Amino acid sequence: AAAAGLVLGTSALARIDGSVSLLFLLVLVAMSLALAPRPERPGELRRSLALLLGAAVPTAVGLTDLRRLAPGYARDLSSQLAMIEKAFIALVVVGVVLVLLGWRTRLLERLLGLRLLPLATALGVLGYCALLASRPLWVERHANYEAGYASLAALQKALRQPIDVTRSYDENTVSWLSWYYGWPALVLAAVGLAVLTYRCVRDRDLILLPALTLLGSVGSLYLWKASIFPDQIWATRRFLPVVVPVLLVAAAYALSLLWARGTAGRVVAGLLGLAVVVVPLQTSQPLATFREGLPQLSQVQKVCQVLPDDAAVLMADPDAQARYAVTLRAYCNVPTVGISSPTAAVLGQARRTAITRGRSTWVVATRADGLPLSSAPARGFSVIAQKWEELLDGPPLHPNFYTTTLYVGQVGPDGRVQLSAPAAP
Repeated sequence: AAAAGLVLGTSALARIDGSVSLLFLLVLVAMSLALAPRPERPGELRRSLALLLGAAVPTAVGLTDLRRLAPGYARDLSSQLAMIEKAFIALVVVGVVLVLLGWRTRLLERLLGLRLLPLATALGVLGYCALLASRPLWVERHANYEAGYASLAALQKALRQPIDVTRSYDENTVSWLSWYYGWPALVLAAVGLAVLTYRCVRDRDLILLPALTLLGSVGSLYLWKASIFPDQIWATRRFLPVVVPVLLVAAAYALSLLWARGTAGRVVAGLLGLAVVVVPLQTSQPLATFREGLPQLSQVQKVCQVLPDDAAVLMADPDAQARYAVTLRAYCNVPTVGISSPTAAVLGQARRTAITRGRSTWVVATRADGLPLSSAPARGFSVIAQKWEELLDGPPLHPNFYTTTLYVGQVGPDGRVQLSAPAAP
């Protein structure tokens, strides 16, 4: 149990929302303890504590790493972290109450024994699925994107849509999934989840509980509010962990139920199964062999060849900082930091500070006209990169190409930049 908790907890090391997926452990532990027969309670309690402690270790490391090494990111997402903390506290309180009810009274046993409870929970799942799917008909969701205003407006303008930089498009989360997997798959998934929920409650099947509560925590969060810039296919990455796998498994389970219904059921299951396979193939086919980002690796490698081992790199504009700061840090093994005002005075001060640390000062920018240059601009590090099209109203089906250029130069004693030219091919 401790090893299982340790492995599950590593999700909190990889993703800031990884701890959301761990909330299902609290539900599983509470129900396992509450329903344990009296002779098995001491052993179940030991296993539950081992499971939770195993998960707590990597979760604590992940949250500490976030707050110490990325305080700005933690601050930006403080509202989401606070929501996770509130959910954790609520589940602990509810869990304690359930265990007390299960161990000291027969109330929990009576509640779970209600004849209509399995049906009610299954209908609740179907109702919530219908609510999510119908939202485009009756609601328009908005959010505060802060830095995303300009890029969202530009995308809306390019797609000839009304300009509204507060639009989150969260009401379309189920529609997004339908673009890639098809409505037959989503309807089957809803039916499969409802039947699995019915079985879980009716039979008290704790093996089904983790998958259902995992989808309930992560799925309910992101299907209701994706909290991501809404262009496709970028926004759909929110659902790659947990949501898509569980939905597809639930759809397959629904197909298996149909298959068991004789010849007619097998015919229907075969047709629906074909649709479940064909829609993703059809959506993926146009860009299946189109590799996004090529040949930007060669561009980065050329920049790394110019930067010496002792370089400290200043990213001189927001675009360079957003797109290349982490990349250059990882591939060139040099420290990078963004600056908001690349004047000669600022660069000169940065150079003097870097010298005290045994480093030379370099600048990387996507535009040369904003830099204090010591000579005429040199040829930049340019490539024609390939990218999937960005859309708001459908999946990407066509390739795009764009030119991306980096200007790289060393800061001199006067704070001016001497640009370097890429080596001849």
